[in-house]
Amino acid sequence: MHVMFFNDAFKTVTEKSLFGLCDDEIQKSSYIDETNPLKWIAIVKNDTQKSVSFYPLDKRLTLIRQDGKPDKICDCFKKAYIANSRRPNFNSDDIPRIKRFSNETGYILHIVRTIDIL
Repeated sequence: MHVMFFNDAFKTVTEKSLFGLCDDEIQKSSYIDETNPLKWIAIVKNDTQKSVSFYPLDKRLTLIRQDGKPDKICDCFKKAYIANSRRPNFNSDDIPRIKRFSNETGYILHIVRTIDIL
């Protein structure tokens, strides 16, 4: 099966030094927002103002397991982030989930609210 992850129809780009990621009912999937910090589930610091491309995968990609049920997907490639504005702080109850995610996907899971673009 061929999957096109980088579909420019859904891509958004910004060079702002500070912006947020949103995932609400207004849009069909997550998106960049540069103006309303109250909506941000994650804060992105881009101090060098690099051009940042964001390709949302949530609600746009469905993987089906052999048993016919939908499989979970990761919304990121090189690093995986969980950002939850309702529960922004890490706690020790999350450790087993983080280890399981790493074992299943090979990615290290970062529970943060702020993502730094280096």
